[in-house]
Amino acid sequence: MINWASTHLKLLTYKDPVEYREGITANFVIFLSLIGLALFTAGHFYYGNTALFYGCGLLLGLFSISLIIFKKQKSLLIILLTLLMGSGLLLIIYINKGQHYSATWSFLYIYICMIIYGHKNGLIFTGIYLFIVLAMLFTWVGQTIEVLEFIRFTFIALTSVFFSYLSEWSISATLKKLTDTQKNLEIISQTDGLTGLYNRRQFDSVFAKEINTAKRNKNILAFVMLDIDYFKYYNDAYGHQKGDSALIKVAQQLEAEMQRSNDAVFRIGGEEFALLFQVKEELDAVTKTEEIRKTIELLQIPHKDSRISAYLTLSAGVFTIKPQQIISEQYAYKACDELLYQAKKCGRNQVIHCI
Repeated sequence: MINWASTHLKLLTYKDPVEYREGITANFVIFLSLIGLALFTAGHFYYGNTALFYGCGLLLGLFSISLIIFKKQKSLLIILLTLLMGSGLLLIIYINKGQHYSATWSFLYIYICMIIYGHKNGLIFTGIYLFIVLAMLFTWVGQTIEVLEFIRFTFIALTSVFFSYLSEWSISATLKKLTDTQKNLEIISQTDGLTGLYNRRQFDSVFAKEINTAKRNKNILAFVMLDIDYFKYYNDAYGHQKGDSALIKVAQQLEAEMQRSNDAVFRIGGEEFALLFQVKEELDAVTKTEEIRKTIELLQIPHKDSRISAYLTLSAGVFTIKPQQIISEQYAYKACDELLYQAKKCGRNQVIHCI
C-alpha cells in the first residue's frame, strides 16, 4: 500500500501544466477513492446496512481489481474510476430513492470530472451523468421527493455544472497563456535576437550533451568555430545596419548547409559562429567546413576593405572528438579557439584542423 501510494502520489513532470493539473488531481482521486470506499464499506458493515454494504463492497472490489489490471494504463484507469464513481453514486441514489441527501454527492462528482477531463470533455461526461440523475429523481417526485426539492436540486446542479465549466475554462485558458509565454521566454533565452540562431548560452547548455550523444552513436563530433574576416572594417565601411544584414545572410547560409537532425548552428559572439555535427571520419568534418567556407565567399557580399578578397570571407578552426576520447567541453572549446586563431594568423579565409 505504501509503495502504491508513493508511486501514484509523486509529482509528475508534465511539460503541459493543464495535463499536469489533471494528472495530479487524478492521482489524488484514485488514492482518496480507494480509502473512501474502504471506509464506507466498513461503516455500512458496522451499522448493518446490508444493501449499501454490498454495493460499496462490490465497487471496492472492482476498483481494486482495476488498479491491478490497469496500473500501467493510467488514462484507462481514470476513465474506469470515474465510471465506477458515477455508477456508485447512481446506485446509492437509487437505493435511497433520492432521500438522505444522497444526490448531493453529485456536486462533488461534477467538479472532479471537470478537473480530470477538462471543460470540454467534462461537460459531456457530467451532462450524461446529470441527465440520468434527474431522470431518476423525477420518477420519485411526489413519492419520496417533493417537487420543490427536485426543482432546488436541479437548479443547484445546473449552477454547479456552469461554474465548474467556467472555472476549468478560465484555468485552462490562463495556463495556456502561461505555457505560451514560457515557451517564448525559452526561445528568447536560447536564440540570438538578430540571426535567429542558437546563442552562446544554448551552446554551453548542449555542448556536453552533444559530445555524449556522438559517443553513444559511435560517431566523431565535429566542433567548428567560424569568424568573419575583417568584420570590423566591414562595419566601418558600410555601417552597422549593413553589418547586421551581412550577419543574417551568413547565418541563413550556415543553416542551409546544416540540415541534418543532429546538426546545430550557433552565434557565439559578434561575428563568431560555431557548428556541431557528427561524422564518421575526421576528414569529412574538414571537407564539410571547407565547403561552407567556399559557399560563404560565393554569396559575393562586397567587402572593399578586406585584405584577402573582394567579398566577405570566413576563417575556421575544426576540432574533432572521437568516441573513445575523454575530453571536457572546456578543453575542446579552448583547442578549437586556438585553431581558429591559427587560421586567422596564417592569412584568413581558410580552414585549420587538428588530425
